[in-house]
Amino acid sequence: MIPLEVTGEPFPIMETGAVILILSLLVAAGWLFYLYR
Repeated sequence: MIPLEVTGEPFPIMETGAVILILSLLVAAGWLFYLYR
């Protein structure tokens, strides 16, 4: 939905990667806590 080549900077890609990484870690941690509580 968001065009990637609006600017020549790799910043949006790194930002998106960081957000996805943090979200996946939070989901994995919550899932483990939910399973092993």
